[in-house]
Amino acid sequence: MVRSLPAVLEHPHSVTARADLMTAAHLAGRVIANARTALHHAMCHAIGSRCGVGHGEANAVMLPHVLAFNAQQVQTALDQALAVWPDRQPHDTLVSCVQTLQVRLKIARRLRDLGIAREQLKAVAHQVMGERGLYFNPRTVTDPGEILSLLELAY
Repeated sequence: MVRSLPAVLEHPHSVTARADLMTAAHLAGRVIANARTALHHAMCHAIGSRCGVGHGEANAVMLPHVLAFNAQQVQTALDQALAVWPDRQPHDTLVSCVQTLQVRLKIARRLRDLGIAREQLKAVAHQVMGERGLYFNPRTVTDPGEILSLLELAY
């Protein structure tokens, strides 16, 4: 998707670019159907239900923040993902590459850009604590204050 999504935006009538994106989306769907989700999706479920934001939009905003939060526990996996990232620079991290892609795609990068009020964040943080995906996160989270801090970073 990292290659095909920008290609579709740059060449919207390209059958090849669209076919590549469809293949990537299909493979991503197969992965998520066979794997457990963790903090990232737990947060996005709560953001969506509590704030009326689309799941994909919430995912896009929260991804770099949750990657950074979990980085110490999953650095090898992040390095493997970074190794296949196109157009990366030697100093890049997976988080910085995701942020660059967000800019390139011209998508919302902050929760406030999605119309979420700061006053909603505390309720979202508490709701996340009840999400089952939280328990599969590589970094243990037991305090809603940690979730609130992540939401504040994304705000």
